Amino acid sequence: MSVVDVLPPLPELENTLVNLVLELLRAPATHPQHVLSQPADSRGEATPEAVRFTYYYVTALQAFGYQLKDEELEHALGWFTLPFPRHQSTRIQHVEMNRLEALLSLCPPNAEFTRPELMDYIHPRLECLVSQHSAPDDSYSGHFIIDGDNPVFDSLWALKVLCMARERRVLRPALMDEAVLKYWLDERLIGNHYNDKDLTLALRLRYQYLSNNFKKSQKNYLDQVVQRGRKNLGVWDLRSNNLTWLVENMHRQELQIGDVLENANAFRDMIVSTCYVIENLMPMTSTYPQIMGAVQQAMELWWGVFYGDDAAEKLRDLFPDRYDYLQVLTRTIIAVCAYAGAYSDKPLAERIMPHVYRTLATKGVTEIPGTREQHNILKALQEWVPLDIKGEPVKLTLGLSRANVVRIEPRLRNPLSPELTLQFVDSLIVKYGPLAEIDKERRNYTLLPQAIRDCFVNIPQDSYVDVKEGSAYVIMADLALYTTLFERFSTFHQIRDEVLDELGPFLMKMHHGGEAQAPKDRQGLLWQVYLLPMQEYVGRSFSLLREQPLLERDELTAAFRLQDELNSLLGTLVQQQLTLGEFPTAYMHGDLHSRNIMLRQISPWETNGSGKRLDFKLIDLEKFESAGDAAVDVGQLLIDLEVERRKMNQGLFAHAALGQLMEQLADQYEQFGLERHDEMFPARVQLGKARALLRIAKGRTKVAEARLKETRKAPAIDTAHEIMEFAQQATRHLRAALEATHGSIPSLMD
Repeated sequence: MSVVDVLPPLPELENTLVNLVLELLRAPATHPQHVLSQPADSRGEATPEAVRFTYYYVTALQAFGYQLKDEELEHALGWFTLPFPRHQSTRIQHVEMNRLEALLSLCPPNAEFTRPELMDYIHPRLECLVSQHSAPDDSYSGHFIIDGDNPVFDSLWALKVLCMARERRVLRPALMDEAVLKYWLDERLIGNHYNDKDLTLALRLRYQYLSNNFKKSQKNYLDQVVQRGRKNLGVWDLRSNNLTWLVENMHRQELQIGDVLENANAFRDMIVSTCYVIENLMPMTSTYPQIMGAVQQAMELWWGVFYGDDAAEKLRDLFPDRYDYLQVLTRTIIAVCAYAGAYSDKPLAERIMPHVYRTLATKGVTEIPGTREQHNILKALQEWVPLDIKGEPVKLTLGLSRANVVRIEPRLRNPLSPELTLQFVDSLIVKYGPLAEIDKERRNYTLLPQAIRDCFVNIPQDSYVDVKEGSAYVIMADLALYTTLFERFSTFHQIRDEVLDELGPFLMKMHHGGEAQAPKDRQGLLWQVYLLPMQEYVGRSFSLLREQPLLERDELTAAFRLQDELNSLLGTLVQQQLTLGEFPTAYMHGDLHSRNIMLRQISPWETNGSGKRLDFKLIDLEKFESAGDAAVDVGQLLIDLEVERRKMNQGLFAHAALGQLMEQLADQYEQFGLERHDEMFPARVQLGKARALLRIAKGRTKVAEARLKETRKAPAIDTAHEIMEFAQQATRHLRAALEATHGSIPSLMD
């Protein structure tokens, strides 16, 4: 019995898919910032989001059945063909990886002969990707490093792209030997730790590009992911058991928009992952028909939520955020086409296109009349009303990122009476910096659950991009009444009781993310958030001590021994990943220190009976993770407080008050770990402390280099000694973490 024989057709397939495909075809007009957008810089480059979403647009059209000769895909190919920017970077990162994947997907077989002009865009990127293998002398080991945050996923992504290049016959043997690629697909890829959507991608790559007969261990992985889908009632990558009720409501067709919006990020991730899993599993159903039941359950569950003539409108209601909507729309089309194509007696596009033509004839190509007129009128109004700034922007010193923050006092001038100005707001904050950093911070803000969004400074989604500088400017509300915790250290004793009572619960609210139960374990996180960064920090810190004549001979010998000890401890920790590496994830700020915690005292009439005396806000979201480790934040904050306390006179009230705060936070977070049944939480706090100290040491290398450039050798030597001291302190915390693997659990204050 074939898959076709057991698959019932999806109800209203033609009408629903027509609705979704037309919405996709409108995307360049309705979402011009995200799909086939205008260049954002003088080189012709688009924003990272535009590159990503235009690739989503292309893959969805291809899944539906559009051919390379079709005008839409030809236009997209021209949009993606930009030279690799070697003058800007020698590395291929996420934007260029997306571009390379898009170019390969739009590349015909044997393109080196049929479309040789494309090779000028494809080969440099492939060469750069292969060069980012972390073990250049051993192609069978190491990882592919794209941005370093997650080498396991980076390797999976790299292998997917290399397989695409091999399939299109543009992967030269000198770049990747056939035997090496087969070894990765068979031995390295599937044994790593992934979430469901990535695990199924690894299985699919092995199935499609190597052999459709799995080994016993690989078949076990396939069985496990199928069982997880059944256990989760038809979805994959269910972030928390707290969302099971949403899945049950989907089964009962009682899903409420308000419930989805309250859990927007987790629901989006669940749906997107489920669509990916359906897409990845469908090619394997012919060989392993026993997985079809789980795939059918998942497809029919999601289909039942939105199918019909107004499918796109239903998706918009469920996902009002543009980013979420486009991602869900494209992944849904791809999953539906992968699923429905299995029981279609002819190509899906050929079957559906007559319905598309009829719909276009009756409705027209756009549902937004007057869009161009409205756009131009708004532009005219913006030019007509002059906007001015009173005085000079005031530079602020808040977080430690590369972004700049200034306070401005905007004024509107009346065009009909230029002498009159309108003060529509007292002041605003403008944050500007590298486009990638600002984009990442805005993206991370959209990922925040509604339950904890008030813990962070509101970050609007619109910004201005300076094409020449490659910088983005985003305007935010002014927190003029707030100060950073760091700025309050000198008078900390005045608010000691309030901070002791309220800071810990505030931070734990952020770490919980509004979820009552801890999320499932995420394997591989130990490597991503601790070991990889610490290896980088150690290498950077000691390269300065080796290269610059700042230490005496005996001191340099001690530095070499210290570096060896640190590398040895980190190597031992790699071996202990099974003990330390499985733990419940948490929402993680990623850069938690006293300069990124803002507070203000609440007036009595503002409390509304809550009893709160302080209002806290967190800033700098570049390193935020929705599935991270709270121990990273705790370790960094405790080290930050300890470093600042050491700078104070022991007789000061603030010195004692900071000590009390550290002890209070340690006690509260020990309880936090116990409540989550996270036995190794204290050990990972030690890793967090070591990570923070090594990060400080790495940061001091820039100070030493600046002093050397200014020919101030004596202060540079002092800084070198500081680097050694911070590194030495880090070894103590690394040892404490290792001792915990033998049953000796440290205190958070150790």
